[in-house]
Amino acid sequence: MFDPSLISHASHSEIGRTILKVVYDYDTKAENDPLVTLADASMYHLVVGTQPGRYFVDYWPLLKYIPAWFPGAWFKRFALEGAALNAEMRDSVFKTVKEEMASLPTSVLTIPEASQ
Repeated sequence: MFDPSLISHASHSEIGRTILKVVYDYDTKAENDPLVTLADASMYHLVVGTQPGRYFVDYWPLLKYIPAWFPGAWFKRFALEGAALNAEMRDSVFKTVKEEMASLPTSVLTIPEASQ
């Protein structure tokens, strides 16, 4: 039976793979690559978290000052999870590229002198 959600999932994964390849020259390793999965989770938090009118804090701005542990402040916990995912995605991609650059021979990383 045809499942349309598979097309959506496949297109999101392929878009994520393409962006990682173009921007960071990172080749995804498997179907469920950890960086693609992390990017999908981070994008979910961005899309859901920025929907206007979704949270009470949009109507009562005073709620932004309540602590995250307060009952009913799940919007703050959701935002903190999204921020942690963003930081993890940024740091893991940077670390991966840095490790790949460290494995290159030094002749690739040096700029040749200009001859006169």
